Amino acid sequence: MLVVGLTGDIGCGKSTVAAMLRKRGAVIIDADEIARRTVAPGLSAWRELVDEFGRGILNDNGTINRKALAAKAFSDDKAAKRLNEITHPYILKEIEAQIISAAERGTGILVLDAPLLLETPAADSVELVIVVEAEKENCMERLVRSGRLSYREAEARRRYQLSQAEKVGKADYVIDNNGTLKETEAQVERVWTEIVKRESCRH
Repeated sequence: MLVVGLTGDIGCGKSTVAAMLRKRGAVIIDADEIARRTVAPGLSAWRELVDEFGRGILNDNGTINRKALAAKAFSDDKAAKRLNEITHPYILKEIEAQIISAAERGTGILVLDAPLLLETPAADSVELVIVVEAEKENCMERLVRSGRLSYREAEARRRYQLSQAEKVGKADYVIDNNGTLKETEAQVERVWTEIVKRESCRH
């Protein structure tokens, strides 16, 4: 099994690229989805977050209010560090479990879709890295238009990520997502063809 990492700046269109890779046969592990599941009410990570940041981060039904948590966690470096110290071990453990499970099922190409791939030990789990790049203003426009984050919230999160240039410097493949969907898909097709060749050469 070939394990490929997929990452990029917040709002770069990484999920769009992940969907294109899935359509071509990749099995996708979504680190954001894992992060949401690991903080479900009553779980260890949930309890630790509530102890650290207070019950003000909870919705009425007890689930984590991600915007409220982000407002506290990205307010200063110490708080952001604590958020990562609490959540990352649980997320990484689940990622490792899913990789093992995929290997046991005979998966050919596995893609780990992770916004903080290169900032965490998750990078040790992948053999190749795809970075999706887009101009900052394009990223911000997508985020604001989708309603996911305000410009200010997006800026706060970007502070705790590697710069796009640093990510590109660590990439095996770069997909430019500044253009049309058709242009992005053409790049994904080229990268997928090369990855399939690399995976097939191992047999």
